[in-house]
Amino acid sequence: MALSLQVRATHIVGGDLYYTLVNSTTNEYRITVQIFFDCEDGNPGAISDDDELFISLWNARTNAFIRDFTMSVSSKQIVTNDDTYNCIIPPNNVCVSQHIYTRNIIVNPGNDGVIVAWQRCCRNAKIDNIIAPGATGFTAWNVIPPRNIPNTSPVINDIPPLYVCVDAPLSFSQKARDSDSLVYSFTTPYLGGDNLNKIRPSDITTYDRPPFNTVSWRNGFSQTSQIPGNPSLSINASTGEVTGTPNRTGTYTFGIAIREYRNGALIGITRRDYQIEVIDCQFNLLADFDIPGGTAVGGSYAFECGDTVTLRNKSKVGRGVQAKYFWDFGDPTTTSDTLTTWNINTPVSYVYPGNGDYTVTLKATSAICEDTYKYGIRIRSTKSFELGPDRFFCKEFATVLDTKTPDAVSVIWNNGATGSEITVSEAGTYIALVSYGKCSYSDTMRIFQELLPNLNIPKDTLLCDEVNFALDAGIDNLRYQWTAPINSTSQAVQITDTGTYSVISFGKYCFQIDTIRVWQATQPKLEDTFFCESFNYTLNLGTIEEAQYLWSNGVTDTMATFVNGGVHWVQITQRNCIKTDTFAIDLELLPQLNIPRDTLICDEINFRLDAGIDALTYQWSDSKRSTTRAIQVTKPGSYSVTSFGQFCTQEDTTRVWQATQPEVEDSFFCNEFSYNIFLGNIEEAEYLWSNGSTNPQNSFTTNGTHWVRVTQRNCIKTDTFEIGNTVVNVELGEDTHFCDSMSVDLDGGTDGETFLWSTGATTRNINVQKPGKYFVDVTDSLGCTRADTVTFSLTNSPKVTLRDDTTICVNSPTSIEVPLGFTYLWNTGSTENYIITALEGLYNVQITDEYGCTDKDSISITVDPNALPNFLYIPNAFTPNNDNVNDWFPYTEEVIQPSFWVRVYSRWGEKIFDSYAQETTRWDGYFKGEKVAPGVYIFMVSYSGCDGNTRTHKGTLHTIY
Repeated sequence: MALSLQVRATHIVGGDLYYTLVNSTTNEYRITVQIFFDCEDGNPGAISDDDELFISLWNARTNAFIRDFTMSVSSKQIVTNDDTYNCIIPPNNVCVSQHIYTRNIIVNPGNDGVIVAWQRCCRNAKIDNIIAPGATGFTAWNVIPPRNIPNTSPVINDIPPLYVCVDAPLSFSQKARDSDSLVYSFTTPYLGGDNLNKIRPSDITTYDRPPFNTVSWRNGFSQTSQIPGNPSLSINASTGEVTGTPNRTGTYTFGIAIREYRNGALIGITRRDYQIEVIDCQFNLLADFDIPGGTAVGGSYAFECGDTVTLRNKSKVGRGVQAKYFWDFGDPTTTSDTLTTWNINTPVSYVYPGNGDYTVTLKATSAICEDTYKYGIRIRSTKSFELGPDRFFCKEFATVLDTKTPDAVSVIWNNGATGSEITVSEAGTYIALVSYGKCSYSDTMRIFQELLPNLNIPKDTLLCDEVNFALDAGIDNLRYQWTAPINSTSQAVQITDTGTYSVISFGKYCFQIDTIRVWQATQPKLEDTFFCESFNYTLNLGTIEEAQYLWSNGVTDTMATFVNGGVHWVQITQRNCIKTDTFAIDLELLPQLNIPRDTLICDEINFRLDAGIDALTYQWSDSKRSTTRAIQVTKPGSYSVTSFGQFCTQEDTTRVWQATQPEVEDSFFCNEFSYNIFLGNIEEAEYLWSNGSTNPQNSFTTNGTHWVRVTQRNCIKTDTFEIGNTVVNVELGEDTHFCDSMSVDLDGGTDGETFLWSTGATTRNINVQKPGKYFVDVTDSLGCTRADTVTFSLTNSPKVTLRDDTTICVNSPTSIEVPLGFTYLWNTGSTENYIITALEGLYNVQITDEYGCTDKDSISITVDPNALPNFLYIPNAFTPNNDNVNDWFPYTEEVIQPSFWVRVYSRWGEKIFDSYAQETTRWDGYFKGEKVAPGVYIFMVSYSGCDGNTRTHKGTLHTIY
């Protein structure tokens, strides 16, 4: 292991690191690392070492180390699907291997987020665009955002090119898949590890700590110019497509950053670090063009002042290859913006309709290949920007002047600044010169500044007493306007009331406003008071502006609490104003009254109610409005007494009430009953009933003598009551349906004294013979009644008649039917309204209507064993091949009727089968022990029909094998 640690990572081509949120509840993430190895020139030992990676986790806000873990390679494959160029002769010395590492881990990103990183040293020494590549390491990196931002990082779908070709247009996608908004840009790759003892960092002692340092670019290279080219390489911020034409061979490191936005806020950055080889290539066909003298910026040629574009065909054609060239100039205003040329040197030009961004497409086609090249044309033939109107400032300022031309080749200002926008803070004339290659436009803006002298009125004024003073703005030679209620244009005004006053002063271009507030000191006003019992008297003056407080008890807050009577004071100081107020607190304590709280009387009310204290003045609430110390009480009620001192009064109240006598009425009930009794909610009552209930409400269902007892404190009241009852029993029976006729005896029962039937009868028993509803009212000797009702229905039974007994022929089924609308049961077990039979026997059926009424009938069927149907079907072919299908003629089964016979003849009249002679009615295709040859034969069949007539059929028969 010690030896493998010394193997430098010059085999690494590039890579990236992703994370996927698996479970937000448990903070489970799947970490994926993708690394590309140089399997052509890379050290096999170094590649083997990196079958295991050391991953470190860091706090994304504090950069503190959290922990680390390892990952093992889960898949390896050689990258072969490089389709950067369509018609190239592939080089044979380029090999890139893709290794994928995945592992699920628990990571709690908390409130700060977590950095996930893998570090390795070193890069290939032959890299041309960074300083000391052989000692410069590599870091694959991503950040899991805080836990309140659940996220899965973007994943770049496409692998970068295995190689690119010098002087050949290049276009490849680095588009990622993600549900958030993504913005693509070039970025400077990170360092990682060093060339000494950190070649393969594996713990906290060897890891580089974040924030990670970036590689150092060589002269002529930068984050936006990582690979030399003309047109230079650029990346589309929206799609991630990289375009340009490399113009120098070599090995170059480049980096891509994908910024991830959600609801306009940046939530993460995913980076890809990769190494590109720019080599000389051989093409069968390569589409390419440029604009002589044009300047390529950001994926487009910035064209000159005119609308006519002249393009030069720079396509490459292999030896012996003939090509044609189809041009599409990308003009959306017409369909006539195309041209086909056959000679690479044919001049090509197009006149565009004016300012705009267009895409020119060149498609080169040969017999064996086709290639396409697209590049932008930026037409700025007329001025396309305005700085806007002149500006005026009335105070110190810093303002942005913006041409809004980020696509210009250059923007130069008359103050020496460059760029499409500048920030200025001085008055003057500003001129912007915007250049699109050879075409330039300018615009001018003047900025004016007027600084008025500051007004001298005070910010505010506090007056201790009367308001009456002069207010002077303090600056001569200005125009003034005082706002309401003054409405003066003088420099100075006289103020006689509190309020807020504003003055506006005017210069040549500008104006300024100043405001003063005039206010008076607050005079505290506290009322004298008195209390009739011990007190905590709190006084609150509220929040008085700029006030300091001092109370006579030493409190210095807005409020103070007093517990003693006497004369007290408060002092308020506002700036230089002092205001004071004095107030008095008096206390009078009356002796406590002693009348009882309430009194319950079990029987008659007659007692003396005494307030219990002499030397006071009294007022009672009785009907006499008594003023004595004591009164005599003879009625229930609430009695109040008020006692009077010098300043104070006190009041006491007592209630006098009587125990409640329960009263329950005797009752009589007929038949079953439930006697519900509710005594009401009697105050402080406990209840006991003769049936054991202890509730104020009770129910009785039995007759006899019952009682209830109510207890209130020490008072007990009882009442006894009688419940009488008699029961009348009457039962006429269940409702019944009758078929055809009815006769029913109805009995009113033995409990009745009198009877009244719905028929008008008054006897105990009646007989009914008609359907309908019958009821009876029965009254016993005590006058109690009860009624009952019974309903009888009557219908005629259904009628069924089967046809006469009959005789049928053999194999001649007959149908026996009865009418629809009933339920059925045949002696065959069928429940349909018909049966079909070919068998001899007695058949009977029972039908039942919806009321259960039934009828039956039967029929006898006789089969004539000697009669066949009037017409028999005779087949004209059969296949006597012993497969148990159609092996016999004319039928598979024997025909048992003696009147049936069949004969078969050859076409020459020779009889080869006779059922009479062979004692069988079916032919098996044999003659004289041998199967007959396939062909046509003649048959004759004779039989007696059901109608008694004898029939004969003749025809031809085909034997088929």
